[in-house]
Amino acid sequence: MHGTNGEDGTLQGLLEMLNVPYVGNGVLAAALTLDKAMSKLALAQAGIRQVEHRAVRRERWLADEQGCIAWLEDTIGYPCYVKPSSLGSSIGISRCENRGELTAGIAEALQYDAKLVVERELPGREIQVAVMGNEEPVASLPGEFIHDNRFFDFASKYSDPRLRMSIPAEIGEALIGQVRALALQAYRTLGCEGLARVDFFLDRDGLLYLNEINALPGFTSASMYPVMWEKTDGTTYAKLIERLIDYAFARHEARQSLSYERLAPC
Repeated sequence: MHGTNGEDGTLQGLLEMLNVPYVGNGVLAAALTLDKAMSKLALAQAGIRQVEHRAVRRERWLADEQGCIAWLEDTIGYPCYVKPSSLGSSIGISRCENRGELTAGIAEALQYDAKLVVERELPGREIQVAVMGNEEPVASLPGEFIHDNRFFDFASKYSDPRLRMSIPAEIGEALIGQVRALALQAYRTLGCEGLARVDFFLDRDGLLYLNEINALPGFTSASMYPVMWEKTDGTTYAKLIERLIDYAFARHEARQSLSYERLAPC
C-alpha cells in the first residue's frame, strides 16, 4: 500500500499492535522516510550531503506569503522544485523558474500536504541504489533511468516509452563504490529494515547528493528495484520476494524475544 496510511507508519503500527509480521520498514523508519522534511534533518545530522532546501508549513505560508517567497528566493533561488513533504511518485511537484511559478507551485503542493519542501535545482544525473536487509543490509549496483525530460515527473516515470534503464549506471568504479556505501549509511541512519531504494543526484563535478529514500519502491517485475538486484547478483523476482519475507519473519522473531512493560487494563 502506497501513500498516506500505507507507507507512513500507520499501517505498520497497526500490524505491530496485532503482533503480525510484515515486509518492509517499521513504524519509525516508514514515517521518517515518507516525510521529506524530517528525513532530511536526520540525514543532515549524519553528515550526508544534500541539495540546499527549506521546509515550509501551511500556517507560515498563509500568515505571510510574500515573506515566505522573499525568504525562499534569498536562500534557494531559481530554478527550484516544490514538493509535498509526504508524498511520492512525483505527485504535486512543480519546477519553478520565477516568483509566479513558485507561488503557484506552493499552492499546488499544499493541496496534498500541510508541509512542503523547496529544493534548489541541481543539474546532473539521478542515480538509484537498492538496499535490502535488517541488521546487516546489502546494497545493489547503482542504476539510472535514461530520459530526455528536464523534470522526471509522474508521466515520465510511468508512461514514457523512451525511458530505459542503465544498470550498472555508467559512473565509474570509484563512484559506484561511493554511492553504494552512502546508500547503506543513509539506510542505517533512518533505521530502515527490509528494503528501500536510495536516490541520489550526481552533479557535473562528480559529487553525490542524497535526494531521498523510498521505503516502499515500485515493485513490478519491470521496476528499477527488482531489476537492480537481478543485475547485481542474479536474484530473481521470486527469490527477492522470498528474501524479503525471510527478513520480515526474522525481525518479528527478534522482537518477540524482547520484554515490554504493558499497562494493566482498567
